[in-house]
Amino acid sequence: MKQSKFKRGLLIMGTLFLSLSLLGCGLMGYKRAKWEDWDKVDQILYGTTVLVTYTDYKSTIDGLDAGLRELNPILGEHPSDTTLALFSVGVALGAYYMAQYMSPADRKFFLGGLTFLKGAASVNNWMRVND
Repeated sequence: MKQSKFKRGLLIMGTLFLSLSLLGCGLMGYKRAKWEDWDKVDQILYGTTVLVTYTDYKSTIDGLDAGLRELNPILGEHPSDTTLALFSVGVALGAYYMAQYMSPADRKFFLGGLTFLKGAASVNNWMRVND
């Protein structure tokens, strides 16, 4: 099955977004902000990121059970449930770690962007399963 332009574009956007975020963390040199120092918007955005990451995880499992294949080249076409779970936990923990070293404005952009990308992946999975 050929990957659509939308899916390929989404994967490229996600990779670029993550790469730029990692680069920003390294170059900016912001002092670490503890969870208690985050404002409510940051905390809610992180909670939303975790929730949408879980939704992506569950919708990916549903898609694989329906005979579809994973589009993330890091995971391969048919990853195990354990691999998906570990990857999802890694995304959630990695997002928290990186967000600690961002300015409040960058943190909002990063968490909002990650929530958007994981949400788009979840919707894509749902549409493919229910097509």
